[in-house]
Amino acid sequence: MRKKIEQQFSRPDAIAGVATGAIGLGILVAEAMGLPFVYIRPKAKEHGRKNQIEGYIEPGQSVIVIEDLISTGKSSFQAISALKDHGVSVKGMVAIFTYNFDIASSLFEKEKIEVHTLSDYNNLIEMASKSNYIAEHTLDSLLSWRSEMTTLREGAWEMELTGDLERRLVAGLDSATLKIFRQMQEQHRFWLRHAKEGMPVK
Repeated sequence: MRKKIEQQFSRPDAIAGVATGAIGLGILVAEAMGLPFVYIRPKAKEHGRKNQIEGYIEPGQSVIVIEDLISTGKSSFQAISALKDHGVSVKGMVAIFTYNFDIASSLFEKEKIEVHTLSDYNNLIEMASKSNYIAEHTLDSLLSWRSEMTTLREGAWEMELTGDLERRLVAGLDSATLKIFRQMQEQHRFWLRHAKEGMPVK
């Protein structure tokens, strides 16, 4: 991530992690770059100092936002909005992975947020196909899974398939593709569970 930031952006004044999944990542990046670190909660605390941004940063300073997973972009945008409301300049965002959902791409484009990721859904499927982990004819099913995923429900974190849609998708998959489909579902639930509970990821 440090290399990606140095390649794509000028040096920021600080690194900002999106709570809670990207806090650990952000700390490592900030340490590697010798920069201060802050993190942004989904919303301000209801007690104590009632901060949404934890850590010291002044209006007018610049940050690169660190994210782990981009799905609809909702949590990322909330963090970016909180920083901007504080008068902080957001140079851009770097994440580990994105599903390439149109809803996220449109949101970042509209808000003029430059986003770079280490990998994405298209690359994952391409590599799986090239390594013969999945059959060539199953690519359309996997791409349909992404394009037909429902958006986040208002006020919820989980991204879900409707029961009918999942049944239709699964019915058209061979065993190898079904395996990767289930692994991706489980990975997504894993990251969400750890993000919610603030658990360390080994």
